[in-house]
Amino acid sequence: MDPASAVGVASLVIQTANLICEIISKSKEMRDSTTGSTESQRALEDATERMTEFCTALDESSRGSGSSKSRKERAIYTCAVKCREDARKMKDLLAKAKADPNGRFSNVRAAVKSLLTEKDISKLENDMLKHHEEISFHIIAVSHERIGQVRGDLQSFFQQLSVVRSETRNQFEKLEKEIQGVEAVCESLFQTQQTISHSLDSLHQATRAQVQQARKDKLLEELAFSGMYGRVKNIHHAHKGSFEWIFDGRHAGIDVGLHRWLEEGSGLYWITGKPGSGKSTLIRHIYDHEKTTAALKKWNNGKDPITATYFFWVAGGELEKSQEGLMRSLLYQIIPYTSMDEGSSSGLDLGTISEKDIRAWTITDYKALFENIITSETLADKVCIFIDGLDEYSGFAQDIAKFITNLPSSPNLKICVSSRPWNEFKNIVGDQACHHLRLHQHTEHDIRLYVQEKLEDDKSFQKHSKDGPNYERLITRIVSRADGVFLWVYLVVRNLRRDLVNEASLGELERIIDSYPNDLDAFLWRMLLSIPHAYLRQSAQALLVVTARRFIPLLGVSALLDSRLSPSSTYYGQFDY
Repeated sequence: MDPASAVGVASLVIQTANLICEIISKSKEMRDSTTGSTESQRALEDATERMTEFCTALDESSRGSGSSKSRKERAIYTCAVKCREDARKMKDLLAKAKADPNGRFSNVRAAVKSLLTEKDISKLENDMLKHHEEISFHIIAVSHERIGQVRGDLQSFFQQLSVVRSETRNQFEKLEKEIQGVEAVCESLFQTQQTISHSLDSLHQATRAQVQQARKDKLLEELAFSGMYGRVKNIHHAHKGSFEWIFDGRHAGIDVGLHRWLEEGSGLYWITGKPGSGKSTLIRHIYDHEKTTAALKKWNNGKDPITATYFFWVAGGELEKSQEGLMRSLLYQIIPYTSMDEGSSSGLDLGTISEKDIRAWTITDYKALFENIITSETLADKVCIFIDGLDEYSGFAQDIAKFITNLPSSPNLKICVSSRPWNEFKNIVGDQACHHLRLHQHTEHDIRLYVQEKLEDDKSFQKHSKDGPNYERLITRIVSRADGVFLWVYLVVRNLRRDLVNEASLGELERIIDSYPNDLDAFLWRMLLSIPHAYLRQSAQALLVVTARRFIPLLGVSALLDSRLSPSSTYYGQFDY
């Protein structure tokens, strides 16, 4: 029987049982009543009628359920039939009581008592109580049976539910693992894609960098020229202990100001001095010194600055004493620190630059490129330039002075220059320079150190100085006559050491020193005139070799210096001087 039908049947059975109790109660009331009230009669009739209906419905339900009823259920239906029969009997008795034609009975109680004996009433009540007990018993039995079935069904259901839940959990776990697997694959694919993307970017950047570097190398190769570092290689390092004062705030009572300018200054720092006073040596000393690097690093916010040098050299090739050589050398030293990107608004477009033939460039092109670098964002660091020997420029002095002062003004650029104190430079460079250092005012101590070391290191001088302390006057005499010119001192000390070997007296040495001209040009001319006549030709040939405008192999030098060759020899004609 399905659950809905079972609930319906159970409801009918319970109501039938309740009606049995109600009929018994009403019949007892009528039997015991002294008046046999019609109200009790109607209630009894109504209960009997309802029990009949419930029993009929229960019977119909029994027939509709077929053979699917259990033994206990069939017993309930049997009791229901008996209850319906008892209800019918009660109904008949009540009907007879109402149908008395003579009206002999004044009330229902009298009618029932006349029709039923005490025995019949007791029997009917006992039957109905028995049926009630049977129905109650079977209801309990059926309910217990049904509860057992329901419990079994529930256990089966929960077992099935547990299986389903376990299977579902397994499915979810499997699905979760599959999802995790898919996620791992997706993550792996994403990482692979990222790796490929980064690799492609790196490859692109590396390729681009290689192309840019190749173009930069090509540009640098075209900017370079023979002799670009020829002059600086021939400049001796400063004598030990000399020029250290350049980094002091004041020296000889004069403000030097170089260290302050290196740390925080801008614009031009101008050094002047007589020919041979050591300007080139000082510029190289400043450029190479670690204090310069430290000061410029402070100026460049703690980073290494960009430095570049150029030494004009009147005895060098054309590019060693021209504006073009200056620009090409400076660009060659600065460009490696620039970012040169094709098509970039802030960088230098190497694609455009490389299309031009640098050999056809003018000084305007070089200067424009230099200005572009200095004033654009292509440089990550500040630039300090050291230029020596403006007076050795091959053109007009005022031209190179204007060229230097017209270089782009920028807080990221400053220039240290040296020259002779010519009026052309004073009028142009002097007006623009933030500081002017006159070298000859500071070199007396350095010259004394040099002379002392060179003479005291000479064995002949050591011997004479022991015999007579007045030999120390030679050092003072040389320093006083030098007037700040190192080259004059060098030549005098060299000649003096030669005379010391010849054991010249103190007086003779003093006369020799006094005989040398103070003017360096006159001194050099005197040296040329002092060359013995027999060596004049060889000396002239040596000068030609030194001042040659092209490279001469060693075999050619040997031939040119060979005194046996005549200047009319065809070998001389192979060289352009």
